[in-house]
Amino acid sequence: MKILILCALYQEAAPLIRKLELKKADGRHGIDIYIKDDVMLGIIGTGPVRAAAGTAVLLERIGSDSQILISYGSSAFLREFQPDSASSYTGVLFQLNKITNADSDRTFYPDMIWNTGLPEAEGFTGSRIMYSTDPGMQNMPGSARTASERPSETGTADVRADTQRAAVRQNSPILYDMESAAIYQAGAMFLRPDQMMFLRFVSDDGSGEKVTPKLLEELSTGCAGEAAQIVRGLEENFSRKEHQSSILCNEPGTSHGSKFDKTKPPAESEQLQQTCGDFNGQECRASLRDDDSPQDELRHLVSDLHCSKTMELELQQYLRYAQLAGIDWRSVVDSFYRTGDLPSADRVHGKTILRRIEESILR
Repeated sequence: MKILILCALYQEAAPLIRKLELKKADGRHGIDIYIKDDVMLGIIGTGPVRAAAGTAVLLERIGSDSQILISYGSSAFLREFQPDSASSYTGVLFQLNKITNADSDRTFYPDMIWNTGLPEAEGFTGSRIMYSTDPGMQNMPGSARTASERPSETGTADVRADTQRAAVRQNSPILYDMESAAIYQAGAMFLRPDQMMFLRFVSDDGSGEKVTPKLLEELSTGCAGEAAQIVRGLEENFSRKEHQSSILCNEPGTSHGSKFDKTKPPAESEQLQQTCGDFNGQECRASLRDDDSPQDELRHLVSDLHCSKTMELELQQYLRYAQLAGIDWRSVVDSFYRTGDLPSADRVHGKTILRRIEESILR
């Protein structure tokens, strides 16, 4: 299976199952599965625990054939974060460009390299149903309150983070669900960030009004056509490029003008593939050099941070995001060489520097 679609509830999935003409197959561990050709849809249940477990089970079943994971489902529009009326967003399908785990405040950035044509939104994931009237909303990471109105342990870092979050919110709605962050974290064990896509339609405003199964299916029906078009476009894209070794790399001369072609030109995509390859070198050095190839830069940095395999994969994710977002990650890394933090003395110190690199790039 090249495309795995995950839904929390049958009512969310049913319209998409019909649009894609999927057929019921043998399930696994209580997960209902629907299949046709290279597409598999699994209904994994609600909440972060079931979402993470279901994601892992299905990706393990598919194995290395999976080329992209699509998380499709409903979300609440958070009035607490924006004064807009949720009615203007109800039934609209969004693609999440940022996902924050509301319980841990960890933030993830799916690589937005597929041009779906959908409006973008920021997503929060929590472990329980969250209503905008709940007092707990005031204490969620990135709450609309300013940093000066709540206790801070990080001082200016809190102010900077709040300022950046506010800037993002001026341009896109803020949505809340219970699965996205868990799916991303479980999916990252098998896939790259560019292989995960999160599609959410707004079902309510978190005001406490009950969302019935009938309403949920009606709203999904209105968005299933767009979602199905995206899936078919991806199928066509993968079929055209069946010989390519990485979906980050477009072979020169193979662009067919599809809206699902990568948004990055081939030269940059090839550089990204080279940058994010496998590195086995152990050489240490004092700083990055201008004449290093991207492969050499990663090899030296992995060595100087004393990276474990997990740390190496995290580092590749951050640098890939920086490359796609136009962030000068080399300047970030060189600053740690100038202060003497790199090369790190050991892996413990390397983990600390990796977290600081993450903060510098993602926040």
